Amino acid sequence: MSDRTMDIQRAVTTYAQQMLTSIDGIKALLLDDETAGIIGLVSSQTEITKHDVYLVERLKAREKGDESQRHIKAIVYVRPTAENTILLRKELASPSFGEYYIYFSNTIRRTLLEDLADADVHSKVVEVKEYFADVYSLMPHLFHLKVNPCVGASRSMSQSSQFERVIDGLFAVLLALKKQPVIRFDESSPLCRNIAERLSVRIDQERNLFNFQGSSQAPLLLLLDRKEDPVTPLLNQWTYEAMTHELLTLKNNRVVLTESTGVGTGDVREVVLDQRIDDFYRRNMFLNFGELGDNVKHLVDSFQVQHRSTDRLDTIDDMMKFVENYPEFKKTSHNVSKHVTLLSELSKVVDRNRLLDVSELEQDIACRESAVEHKAQVLNFLKSYKVTKEDKLKLVLLYSLRYERAGDMHLGALIQGLYEAVG
Repeated sequence: MSDRTMDIQRAVTTYAQQMLTSIDGIKALLLDDETAGIIGLVSSQTEITKHDVYLVERLKAREKGDESQRHIKAIVYVRPTAENTILLRKELASPSFGEYYIYFSNTIRRTLLEDLADADVHSKVVEVKEYFADVYSLMPHLFHLKVNPCVGASRSMSQSSQFERVIDGLFAVLLALKKQPVIRFDESSPLCRNIAERLSVRIDQERNLFNFQGSSQAPLLLLLDRKEDPVTPLLNQWTYEAMTHELLTLKNNRVVLTESTGVGTGDVREVVLDQRIDDFYRRNMFLNFGELGDNVKHLVDSFQVQHRSTDRLDTIDDMMKFVENYPEFKKTSHNVSKHVTLLSELSKVVDRNRLLDVSELEQDIACRESAVEHKAQVLNFLKSYKVTKEDKLKLVLLYSLRYERAGDMHLGALIQGLYEAVG
């Protein structure tokens, strides 16, 4: 099975392009809070406007339009929720646009269609369709569902909105990738069992949607419970992507820097880390911190050579070449500045919080058995003002997991030390 057949980012991008290009003329794009984030991850504002979209608006923030908008066609892309149904009925009861093309990010209930038909008293709806872009695609093989807090393991959670969102998201991914999988799950996890059962029922109910032509061997959908591995989240990570996420907060491929290197006090700078448009990030996102430092240095050296080549503009030909290459030069300059800034900020956090020392102890606890020695080292770190409260808590938890079967772990001293450290 090729990577392209399992590329969720490509599938969501294709859906977005189909929505924007299948309709001619001047358009408005109406979204809800979730679909705005979903589309924003695969299409920039500049890319959207290239398709004659002059207005992008949230459906719930809509104000009554005027007659001047009647020549505009509205593309509505929302999740099939009760709230959006009410908003659509309100919009259609007093339409601002000449035509409405309503697209939903998941399957539509018959009752919802009937509600829309009843509300369309002015016959403005031209098309209603399902586009299964119902997940936040971060990379070709990574997506999230913006489910927070995460669903619990109790049976009652299977009735929660978070649980239903998980089912909707997985269902949409299968349809977007055109795959009908074999589902396997961790039998010790009630949550995984509930998800597997509910998803199987959903697939059976919508069997006609899974009639894919020329589909290959059924892939495996493996459902694992995060609780089965409590150790990994307690360890500091040292690859570019993971460090940026853990230390600077990487959210929907964006990092917000404040008072960082190159950013003045009180200023805010948002940088985008997207492997589709950033070759350096794509090549280095899974490399460790040391390799990243070397590669950023090579990036800076290469840019300096390129910059020196622009210093001499003696002839008209030199000036013409500079003008032609200036957009790429400016893009490269921005990219170099971005990665130097991120590396500098990561280095500051590592030094300020003694992360190298903390990580060394974490790895030693995880890989070597020495309860007395490790207890003394953890107590020493609990007294350090440089180590963050979060890292102190992680060390105590890691020690507790490592020696949970030991007869006498002396956890009382660690808990007291942690209490004194965090207040």
